[in-house]
Amino acid sequence: MQEDMSFKNLISLFRSMRFGLTLLGILGVLAVIGSTIPQGQSEAFYRMNYSEGRVRLIMALGFNNIYTSLYFKSLFMALCINLTLCSILRFKDILKKANGLSYSKEEEKIESLSIKGIEKPDAFIKEKFNSWGYGQIKTRQEGQRTVFYSKRLSIGYFGSWLIHLGLLIVIIAYSYGQYSNFSAAVYGIPGAVEEIGDTGLSAAIRDFRIEFGAGETINQYYTELELLDQEGIPVASGLLYVNNPFRYKGYSFYQTATGWAAGIKAFKGNAAIGDQLLYEGTTYIDEAEGIALQFNKLYPDYINTSSGMSTVSQLPNNPKILYSIFYQGSRVDMNVVSPGEIINWQEYQFALDNINRYTYLQVNKMPGKAAALSGALLIMVGLYFAFYLKPRHVVAVVEGHSLSFYGHAAVRGKNVFNSVNTGLGG
Repeated sequence: MQEDMSFKNLISLFRSMRFGLTLLGILGVLAVIGSTIPQGQSEAFYRMNYSEGRVRLIMALGFNNIYTSLYFKSLFMALCINLTLCSILRFKDILKKANGLSYSKEEEKIESLSIKGIEKPDAFIKEKFNSWGYGQIKTRQEGQRTVFYSKRLSIGYFGSWLIHLGLLIVIIAYSYGQYSNFSAAVYGIPGAVEEIGDTGLSAAIRDFRIEFGAGETINQYYTELELLDQEGIPVASGLLYVNNPFRYKGYSFYQTATGWAAGIKAFKGNAAIGDQLLYEGTTYIDEAEGIALQFNKLYPDYINTSSGMSTVSQLPNNPKILYSIFYQGSRVDMNVVSPGEIINWQEYQFALDNINRYTYLQVNKMPGKAAALSGALLIMVGLYFAFYLKPRHVVAVVEGHSLSFYGHAAVRGKNVFNSVNTGLGG
């Protein structure tokens, strides 16, 4: 018996609104911490950016990986249980409340009168209910009393239930989407074909162009994209640009950024030792020789000012490439050159040429979006029901020669009733 009571108390705790709100509050605080502290970084990263005391706190409490921590998952699971129990266990009570009758004589009494002189009490009651905007009158017998009642907007009882259900669906859908989320980056110059992770698809960049506005400001980036299957057969194609992603079977391709690319050729003496494509910020590395060249930045319309290197415009009118050379892990040279100009360092020669704009695309696929949207719609419907569809009822109780009305009647309805009551008083 004691075990049954303990289990019931546990169920009551998990289904209580106070418990659910407490869990939401704690998870909200943890989410704020997770958005403030960069997640998934090494301990060295935190030591570089935070004091020793804060680093110890972050590592001890797992604030570097909040969303995958045991306590966050436990709190999240408890919230799901709370919302599930609220949705399931409360439904029967809400349904009973919506279909049943519950009224308070003390708080909702409208008026009482004698039915002497009323030839047809049933018709009188129906007319009164109709004047208040109620229909579908039901009756039931309570001992010596006959009860007439009618309800409207009973659907409003389901407002809070729909909010709970919608919130549960959104949370589950979002969590499923986060844990099964796919994200990849695709970048290249026109003509490049890049594999998209392990999707079995490849992105063929057929063209990339930039639309300039007044003063050579960039208005828009455009990428003509074609998707290929594992056999290289086109399966879809389209044009994407900023704020207009390209979609295919749940995958969304976003135009994220652009930059400059250049081909590099490396020589040692008269022998070629390397040939590849470099993007701004990337590095050509020859591990066997222990030498590397980094493509730092391209200035399309180079100008040297008192404050440093800059560009007059985004058009390649006077392009210059800033590079760095590393040997055995140490930087040994840094300078700017024109495309095609030979870079000499000891017995090595490099040439950066064939500059071109490249496009950078972000590819995402997050399952559960449709479910999350349906949950959000349920929440909106629930809020509308809860705030704008207030359940109303009126009750007429006939006991002997007495007729009493209870419930929610319009003010004008009360005035009409009062005038009738006065007329029947004798």
